[in-house]
Order: sequence, then C-alpha cells, then structure tokens
Amino acid sequence: MADDNSYILPSSDSQNEDSADEVIETIQVPELPVPANIKPPTKVSWVWTHFIKKLDDKNVMRAYCQIEMENGEKCTKNYKYGGSTGNLISHAIKHGIMPPVTESIQPESAVQSIRKNGQKEKEESTLRWILSTTQPLSTITQKAYIEHMNIIEPEFIVTGEKKIRMMIAQSYEYNKNKLMQLLKTAQSISLTTDL
Repeated sequence: MADDNSYILPSSDSQNEDSADEVIETIQVPELPVPANIKPPTKVSWVWTHFIKKLDDKNVMRAYCQIEMENGEKCTKNYKYGGSTGNLISHAIKHGIMPPVTESIQPESAVQSIRKNGQKEKEESTLRWILSTTQPLSTITQKAYIEHMNIIEPEFIVTGEKKIRMMIAQSYEYNKNKLMQLLKTAQSISLTTDL
C-alpha cells in the first residue's frame, strides 16, 4: 500500500472540484430560555429508522433490528436497551448502513466563514492523526485541544467524537472493500500470526 496514508480515506478531490470556492457562514444563535414546565425536545437518533423498541416477556426494554438481509428476511438480532444506541449503531454498520455525519464542536466566535473543502481536508487530517498515532477519541473533545486548534486555525470547526467515529467506520468499509479487490488480484498470499 502507498506510504502517503491514502489507505485511511478515499480521495475526495474529484467530488469537491466544483465547490472549492463555496463559502459557508455559520452564525451562533443565542438560546432562548425554556419555561420550567416545558420539556425541551429530545434528539432522536437516526438508528431508530432501523430498530424498534419493545418490552420483552420479562418486561425488559429491547431494541429489535428491522434491517432486511440479502436473503429477504429481517435480521433477528435484538439488544437490551437502556438509553444508549452505541450497540445499535455498531450493528447497523455491520449491515453496511453508514450513519449520517453531522456533529461538530464549534468555537465560540459568533460568525465564521470557512471553505467547505478546507474543513473536510482538516477533518481527514485529524482522522489520520488519530489513527496513525492511536490517540483516544476523547482527545478531540478536550478543552485544551479545542483551544489549541482555535489558535492554530481559527476557521477550523473541531470535529466531534461522534463524527470521528462515523469517519472511522466509513474508513473501515472503504479499506475492507479495497483489500477484497486487492486480494482478488493476488497470485499468492502469505499470512503470519503472532500468538
């Protein structure tokens, strides 16, 4: 494989040629006070388009997969559900369903203008740094890291942990397919294991 870290993500140059000069303006809107008797709406995870919640015969809340498999039948996997969707997201990724990538942590400045492809390049660079140095994902949510990046590149919107997880999942799928294609053309393969 190439030494230029191209194995981490597919090249996105051809996708963004037309949008190189696009500028996006982000404006932070102050939050309005919520009256004490009104509960703010909760954010619903995308995963619920592929799972349903039901009580089982022991009165335990479970999440049942509704994804249709290649043979036409629904998946039978279910998970005990206590409020976290991490296992459900991992299961959906195993079916090849990639989560939407939307989360980012914004610096405190009121207005920012950034180049769309510049932001993407910086996010991919952050991903390469995390993967090649085996940094914990929590590194990018630390206040010190966010302040550091804001000083170095004020226009960069620091990527959130959730988005990096999704990018890692996309990178995994990309590399899995790339490796499968590479193995199809191999004349011989030598495997070693370390026990």
